[in-house]
Amino acid sequence: MNKNTKNCFLQGIISIIVPVYNVENYLERCLNSIINQTYKNIEIILVDDESKDSSYLICKKYEKLDPRIILVKQKNQGVSSARNYGLSIAKGEFIGFVDSDDYIAPTMYEILLDTMLMKNADIVDSRSKVFYFDEVLELYESNSVKDDTLIRQIISDDCRELYSKFFDVDIIRWSVYSKLFRRDVINDERFKGCNGEDTRFMLNIFKHCKVFVSIDNVLYFYFKGNTSSSTSSFTERTLDVLEFYMDFAKYLKIHKEFDKSDKCMAKYYILMLNYYARLKYSKIKNKRRYMISYKEKIRNDLEILIKNTKVSGLHKMDFILFNKFPELMATINYLIVKLFDKRRINNSITKKKQEYDFIRKQIRLKRMVTNRTSQIL
Repeated sequence: MNKNTKNCFLQGIISIIVPVYNVENYLERCLNSIINQTYKNIEIILVDDESKDSSYLICKKYEKLDPRIILVKQKNQGVSSARNYGLSIAKGEFIGFVDSDDYIAPTMYEILLDTMLMKNADIVDSRSKVFYFDEVLELYESNSVKDDTLIRQIISDDCRELYSKFFDVDIIRWSVYSKLFRRDVINDERFKGCNGEDTRFMLNIFKHCKVFVSIDNVLYFYFKGNTSSSTSSFTERTLDVLEFYMDFAKYLKIHKEFDKSDKCMAKYYILMLNYYARLKYSKIKNKRRYMISYKEKIRNDLEILIKNTKVSGLHKMDFILFNKFPELMATINYLIVKLFDKRRINNSITKKKQEYDFIRKQIRLKRMVTNRTSQIL
């Protein structure tokens, strides 16, 4: 990036980019969580992607309420285009992304920026909490970075150290929404408009990142609805993700990072086997041709991991069985993932009902105390 261009950005300002499309039921919750941030030096860029519901009218209302809001509208082109539009007009020294059906903790950007300045980081990541159903209880967590907060830091003169850790989800999450970026680390990178766009974007900007920091604070609340990405429809666009992951594996092998990141790569190929299972049960055209091609591409890499002494025996067993019985293992993996998703959703609903019951009891108790006090007085 040209230094003169960098000086055009407003120091200390965080530009928060929010793509908006048909989210009238959740948009106010999202916008309230952003305008009430404890860090006030922000600009909020709302990019309406030609919504068909009342989302744009809601944005107009908030634009009048808060001068920090910048509202723009574009023809329907998808979330990637909306984010890119936001990046093209953002004036801030720092960049954040929020999806319009999600919401954030009130201290999110204060915490991320404080950590970034303290660690001289290029990217700071936080944890997120995922909701799988409509009734979301708005409880905020992790209001400050405490002395005992777990902070993981990667310092690297080139991108290879970050790439080698990319599949360790305890350190690096693939999404962009829970993070704060220095504007110059994004440089001229843009979202590509395909499935897995966040992953592609993160891998590309790692080329410019020297210090990456991850904190354990839960600051972002992600709404997933009643569906799960693991068992959602598999389309030909999803194949873009698989091809990208295969290209990434080639990169690691070429740069001698495959062995260094063996544990992460084992997790990566477990993920790939799950994708293969989804492909097997998808309804896309020519799926047999894709399955054969995909299977042949990963078999040699699995043989390397099977021989690696640092890879766990359990993972090795998965890889051996896949190489010998790919169709059977695809069926087993698909059923396991589907069962796991169903249990995860049910557990989330049960936990949320317990939280509601607790709050109802607290409210009932408070009313009883208030009424009793009134009678005494």
